[in-house]
Amino acid sequence: MKRNKRHTEEEQEDRWLITYADMITLLMVFFVVMYAIAEVKASKLNPISFALQRNFTTEPGIIPGGAIEGKYTGITEIIMQDESADKMYEEEKRADDSINPLLNDLGELLSSQLKKEKLGKAINIEVKQNELTISLNTGKGFFARGSADVKSDTAQVLNTIASLCKDLPEKANIRVEGYTCNLPIQSGDYPSNWELSTARATNVARYLIEKGNIDPWRISAAGYGEYRPKVPNNSEYNRSINRRVDITIMFNKSATNGKVSISE
Repeated sequence: MKRNKRHTEEEQEDRWLITYADMITLLMVFFVVMYAIAEVKASKLNPISFALQRNFTTEPGIIPGGAIEGKYTGITEIIMQDESADKMYEEEKRADDSINPLLNDLGELLSSQLKKEKLGKAINIEVKQNELTISLNTGKGFFARGSADVKSDTAQVLNTIASLCKDLPEKANIRVEGYTCNLPIQSGDYPSNWELSTARATNVARYLIEKGNIDPWRISAAGYGEYRPKVPNNSEYNRSINRRVDITIMFNKSATNGKVSISE
């Protein structure tokens, strides 16, 4: 009896090892799961996020399909239509990255028209997604040095731009931005490059409104001086690139109906 009692006491003293081993095993499983979650790629999570948003973002007071008689199938739909959600997400992503067809047509028509008028060399046209930017290089004669007055060549370009913008979709807007290089200004009219760039942008916007008959609510103007260079101001060539006025035509994502043409 004494021997059995001693054996039982030794077993009871070792029972803590079983609990300890269980705890270590659970901790290991926990950290493995956490590591696996951390390694999930965003490309796998995005379709799931898209599906959740599509299923749970509903208008107030509207019962989602499948909710009648307690048979709401939102979660089931997410699981069953994983491939469909993935495909829809990819299509929406491609749509966001694609260039608006109206802007593409506008850029091609504007480029062709400026070449006919022999004004294309001093103008850069860039189209990306829902924006078209027309850069007027102020170092190419569009503005006199230290001046914000609209010259005849500048007016000719602005007339062409205005003729193309009269039939823009309702949700299209125009932003005019002025920039300079980092050389100190030598003009009594403008104390700084910032004020010169702002005056140029404002004069261009005013011309588009007053002479080009563009709706004023479409247009905004801003000047950034030397503080947002396109390229480093480390050479005269680069500084000439930074001296510019950008006219950006911005389309809403839904603005796909309309036309672009030269208005006489």
